[in-house]
Amino acid sequence: MKAKDNHFDVVIIGGGVVGCAIARELSKYKVSVAV
Repeated sequence: MKAKDNHFDVVIIGGGVVGCAIARELSKYKVSVAV
């Protein structure tokens, strides 16, 4: 299996309402986010 080379500026642990709101806000600034 090949390892994926994923790079994220921010990783949010927990995809609740607040986690998703933070991810949405950061995406406005072209920050790559993983939830």
